[in-house]
Amino acid sequence: MLKDFVERLHTGIPAGPAVLAATRIWRGRFPEEQNIELCCRGKHACFVKVYHGWGKHYRPWIEITGISGEVAGENDRLLYYGSPIECALLEAAARSLPPAGKIFVSYGGDIETVRALARGVPPPASRLGALLFQLGFTWFKDWYFPEGLKEGGEKLQGEKPLDAAARCRQLAGIRRELELFVTRNAGARSSTNGQAAGALQASAAPGAGAEATGNPAHAAASRNEPPQPSNTTPAPAMPDEYLARAIERARSLLASLEP
Repeated sequence: MLKDFVERLHTGIPAGPAVLAATRIWRGRFPEEQNIELCCRGKHACFVKVYHGWGKHYRPWIEITGISGEVAGENDRLLYYGSPIECALLEAAARSLPPAGKIFVSYGGDIETVRALARGVPPPASRLGALLFQLGFTWFKDWYFPEGLKEGGEKLQGEKPLDAAARCRQLAGIRRELELFVTRNAGARSSTNGQAAGALQASAAPGAGAEATGNPAHAAASRNEPPQPSNTTPAPAMPDEYLARAIERARSLLASLEP
């Protein structure tokens, strides 16, 4: 299945008014891994790393990184985030992954997703997470590496369910997270920026979303461990419009998850 995905990238994926196509494909660190550079109208769009898996031991995954927020020049401006380019690539990647397949998407340039996840919004209610959820991913982890280095920057991991039982279990967990988030942010839609930030701090309180966000501080608090000193700067305040959209996504997802 991933072989077909690589072939599609080589041929080119229609993406609204443009075509997203591979300009370079080269071997990765292992025989099962391939690196791909995608361009749109001659401009760099992103890098894609494809791991085809190794027998029954290691399942396949796809990583999308090095994303250019603007993939064309000033006179021919095409944005990546929230565009047909992003949707076409994520859809093609999701379609190629088997059950329990994983996707890792860098979101450092996606300001709305950055601020949402930093403030404890459940991943499926974030801008990027909602796209992945719609494509069949039901388990999420927010990978945040302060130093970057070989691990790169922030990535949101989505994983497809292995089977129907896993899907039901994961959807139940998502439902609980979304219900807690919506309850804690009731009335935030009409708040000021400062009030919205306060509401989100409440939703990011110890134990809230610790499993899904992968935030070490949240995870430690949920285990009743003493807080550890941190040199990281506080997460930036989240604008009202971002919070309102996150709440709306959460409510919409909850409605779709009703038994």
